[in-house]
Amino acid sequence: MGPTVSALLPVVQLGALDIGDDLGRGAVGTVSRLRQPPVGFTGKLVFKRYLQGARAQVDEAILRRFIAFPETLGMADAELMRERLAWPVAAVYQTAGVVSGFLMSEIPSHYTLDILGHRAVPAGMEFLLNGPVFERRLGITVDRRARLCLLLDLGRLIVRLHELGVVVGDLSPKNVLFSLAGPIRCFLIDCDSMGVEGTCLLPPLETPGWEVPSGENPLTQASDSYKFTLLAMRLFAGDQNTRDPQALSEVSPTLGRLAEAATRDHLEARPRINEWLAPLQAAVEASRPAVDRVLPSPTETRRQRAAIAATAPPPRPKPSHLPGPSGWPSPQREPRARLLLFAGLVIVTLVLLSFTHTL
Repeated sequence: MGPTVSALLPVVQLGALDIGDDLGRGAVGTVSRLRQPPVGFTGKLVFKRYLQGARAQVDEAILRRFIAFPETLGMADAELMRERLAWPVAAVYQTAGVVSGFLMSEIPSHYTLDILGHRAVPAGMEFLLNGPVFERRLGITVDRRARLCLLLDLGRLIVRLHELGVVVGDLSPKNVLFSLAGPIRCFLIDCDSMGVEGTCLLPPLETPGWEVPSGENPLTQASDSYKFTLLAMRLFAGDQNTRDPQALSEVSPTLGRLAEAATRDHLEARPRINEWLAPLQAAVEASRPAVDRVLPSPTETRRQRAAIAATAPPPRPKPSHLPGPSGWPSPQREPRARLLLFAGLVIVTLVLLSFTHTL
C-alpha cells in the first residue's frame, strides 16, 4: 500500500522534512530519501525537489490536481495508481504559495537490482537493451518469454492509463522499471512528466533517442504508441538505438508487422498499444516457460537418474556363455565342440588302423 495522508494536513512545509540520502538527479530535479515520513504520513517516502528553472514553471493548481487524481477514481484504479506508479502524494512548499517539489512513494524493493557493488539500483529497462553479454556481466537473466511478459504487462498498464485520461509522454527505458520477483510487472517513475486529462505539470520532456517524429505532439496516446514500439524492438534486439523490427519479427511475425506499421505509417494510421495486447498474449502462450529451459544442477541430475532407475523395469538377463548344469557347452559353443569330437574320432581310427597293419 502507498502512503496515506490526513485531510488535516494537505500540504507539507520544506522545513518539516527529515531529508536523508540523495538517490538521483534528473533534468528537472533531485530525489532524496526521507529518514522518516512527516506527521500525518506513513510508508517509505522520497522527496523530489525541483531545480530553480523547473520550479518557476510548475503550476501549483495542476500539481494539486495531480495529487488528488487517484482519489477521483474507483477503488481498483486508485490502487493501480498507488502500486504501479511513483505518483505524487503531497506538495512541498518552501514558503507560502511557492512550490519546492512533492513527495512520492519510494520505489518498491522488488523493482531494484543489486549490481556492480551498488545496492538497490532502480531496475530500469535500460539494463535489458545492451545484449546478453552485458546482462550476464550484471547477473541479469531475462529470457524471451520474460521479455514478452514485460511488454504485455507494460502494454496493459498504459492502455488502462489511457482509458483513465493519463498519457505517459516521456516513455523511455529509464522511466520503466521491471520486476521478475513473483509476477512479472512494470513500474513507472517520473510521473510529473505525464499528462492528465489534457493538462501537464511541466513542458513535455523526451529522453534523447526516444523522441517522436518531428512535428508530433510528444504527449498523446499516439506518441506513447510510437515509443512503446521502439521499446519492443530494442528489447529483443539488445540495442539502445535500433529502429529495425527484424529481431522482433523473429519472435513473432505479427509483432514485427505492428512495429513496421507503427514506425512507418502516418500518425493517424499508427497502431495503438491496445492492438499489441492480443499478439503479445499469443506470443507468451507460444513460448515455453523459462523453468523448462533451466539446466538441472548435478544434485538434481543424480536425483532424476535415481528416480528413473527405481521405476524402470528389471533388465533382461544376457545369454550365459558358461556351461549349463549338464556340462554341455552353451549353444554359442556347440558347433566348435562337434568339430573337436569328430577330429578326436578320426585320430583314434587312424591309430587303430595303423596298429592292425603292423600285426
